[in-house]
Amino acid sequence: MKHLIGAALAACLLALAALPAAAQEGALRLTAQAGSAQRQYGFHVALDPASTRTKDYTYELLEGERVIASREHVADAACFLPIENIDAANPGTYTVRVTAYPSGERAGFDRAASASIEASAAKGCSCATADRFQIGSGTEADPYLVGTLGQLLHINQHATQKCYYMQTADIIFGDHTYSQQKNEEVKLGAGSVYDGNGHVIRDGSVRCTAANSSAAIFGVKGSTLRNLGFEELSFSGTNGAGPVSGDTTSVVEYCYGKDIDASANNHASPLVHWAEGRIENCYTVGGQLTTTKDESYGAGGITGCMSYSSQIDKTYAMPAKLTSPKPAGIAAYIRSGTVGNSFYLKGVASYGSLPSGDNTNAAPLELSQFADQSRFEDAGWDFENVWVMGEVSYTDASGNAVTATAPVLRVFQGG
Repeated sequence: MKHLIGAALAACLLALAALPAAAQEGALRLTAQAGSAQRQYGFHVALDPASTRTKDYTYELLEGERVIASREHVADAACFLPIENIDAANPGTYTVRVTAYPSGERAGFDRAASASIEASAAKGCSCATADRFQIGSGTEADPYLVGTLGQLLHINQHATQKCYYMQTADIIFGDHTYSQQKNEEVKLGAGSVYDGNGHVIRDGSVRCTAANSSAAIFGVKGSTLRNLGFEELSFSGTNGAGPVSGDTTSVVEYCYGKDIDASANNHASPLVHWAEGRIENCYTVGGQLTTTKDESYGAGGITGCMSYSSQIDKTYAMPAKLTSPKPAGIAAYIRSGTVGNSFYLKGVASYGSLPSGDNTNAAPLELSQFADQSRFEDAGWDFENVWVMGEVSYTDASGNAVTATAPVLRVFQGG
């Protein structure tokens, strides 16, 4: 009777862990597209011990009877099987199947055989609510997965904790209006990281009519927001308005805003209306921004006000219209901080930053000049890993569609 490779394989323990790609030892694994910053969620599979009779394996991930990921004839006893378009609100149960093939002198005596094991992607937080996190443990290696508006707002239940989050799908935000004092819809705890993973929050509004209130989606206070886009949103507050409100040591990176309207008394922006910390490798296009009070704030293409030695670096802005006593292409008012290696659309403002009237490190460009990659490379922009030349589209102040060649972030380019 022929020896079966399956006998050895069936005795192996398939060590499975539902992890973001490369959570252990290998750091983050990227998707197939070169230069991507996206992460994939899936199962890390390792044979322990591997068969001594072969080094030729096929790995398959099944959802029901359907194979959703596979790596065929891999000369390795470990691999990663990604789950595409994972449903963060309804985690499924999966089957991992490994097939071993005879090799070398054993090919005439052994035959291929398989072993399978079921594995669930579910873990999540322990909160007893319908919108709780279903997948992840909130660590850097295993972040909570956010796939719905309810899960996005559920972050507030963890606002006193240091947690890591990863968005798995675009989210429609909807309309939110408040008469009581409110400053942000989602508050990240100190040290937390929210990774949009190349996804977008779009289509909605935040309006707050109470005195001394700001309208924003994220409160990034001592925390980090990255790899997230904002599109077709409007904000109206009595104090400030825009998608993000920063605070000391906050970081906003690899983010963009498109067609974001914002109006407030003091400071407005299509990205970070109040900046404390660092904003880097971000851009905005379109949007009408309005402030009314002639104070130490204003409407800016990246931020309305910078404070506490904030830093803005490698950004650009193409706002449709700035209406303010103190409008600026990048930073409407710098109380404390610096702007570097940044550009804005000529004609929307007289200066890149105020009150100094700086156009040295925040320079105006004609729309056609944004197509010149060398101009950005000379300013230190990374076109190997972060940026790529592409197209941006937005609506101008007259309601006309504008399309232009300009740098875009790689993480949003499909992988």
